[in-house]
Amino acid sequence: MAASGGQHGFAARLHQLYRLRTSFEGCGDGPTYATAHDDHCFVMLAKIAPRSKEESLAVLEYIEEHDGADRKETPAILRNLAAGGWA
Repeated sequence: MAASGGQHGFAARLHQLYRLRTSFEGCGDGPTYATAHDDHCFVMLAKIAPRSKEESLAVLEYIEEHDGADRKETPAILRNLAAGGWA
């Protein structure tokens, strides 16, 4: 899931978020810093424009796979993906 141009930017942050979440799976909510990091990443996904169709699809898949549809940031994330301008 590397972004074009290396492991920088949007795709790398998404990958880090996924890694952090899976490291605490089955352990309740995990440490508060993990929850804070998770929350911060979702806020950033609403603000950082995707650079490609692949990045946009990766975000949609992540939201779907991790039950992110109910998060309060999801409408803003979807608007960000739609307005990304990567076409």
